[in-house]
Amino acid sequence: MANDESPTSHQPLVTMAVMDLLDALAASEPAPGGGSAAALAGAVGVSLLIMVAGLQKTKSGTPEEAADLTEASARLRPLREALTALVDQDSDAYAAVVAARRLPRDPARRSRNQNAALGPKDAVTLGDTNAPLSEKNKVRRVSVTEAAAQARREAIHAATVQATDVPMETMRACQQALRGAVVVAANGQRNAASDTGVAVELLLAAVRGAGLNVDANVEGLSDTALVERVRDERRELEEEAEADARRARDLLQHRAG
Repeated sequence: MANDESPTSHQPLVTMAVMDLLDALAASEPAPGGGSAAALAGAVGVSLLIMVAGLQKTKSGTPEEAADLTEASARLRPLREALTALVDQDSDAYAAVVAARRLPRDPARRSRNQNAALGPKDAVTLGDTNAPLSEKNKVRRVSVTEAAAQARREAIHAATVQATDVPMETMRACQQALRGAVVVAANGQRNAASDTGVAVELLLAAVRGAGLNVDANVEGLSDTALVERVRDERRELEEEAEADARRARDLLQHRAG
């Protein structure tokens, strides 16, 4: 959200071929950006955990391990669906912020600018905006301008709240997935330990990356109580994610030893 360039229209990111998606991320457009990349990394990490949980062999081959992995897989699948949707939702949220920032502060001024860009023959007259105003009309013009400015502020606030909540949802989903990673690390097949390890690192990177987007967007909010709640939850989610990642790594290293 550092600039107001308008993202180009595109097909849903998650329906693209891999190279097309990478090209979209590499394009000189502000979206898709880091928020979409974080959600994508999380979705890939969850997919790896589901794969390991679904392998026929478990750590020791016990029914208890198989049951734990089956339960973990069932909890992970909705998280993958959520993260997949968040890939596009992040770009959509950015587009909404751009659209809100481009709303006119003064509709009358905008109409004058539009007419100035046209020839006299094509100019659209929305009242004589250049004619002298009576005191009554001046008051009306001020009221219209203030209403437009207020509507713009409200639209920007709503869009920024959404743009903050989307990466927060990515953090929530990845934090829950890392809890599942602990179960998979404890019970999964030994030969797939590296796959579980990669999943853990992807999910933790996704949490941290999404957190950076939360930090950037929350700066645009003026509601101090909301900002405090967002920052508190963001900090808690990252701390919990880091703790679960450490637990999963320790389990994997113990098994390797």
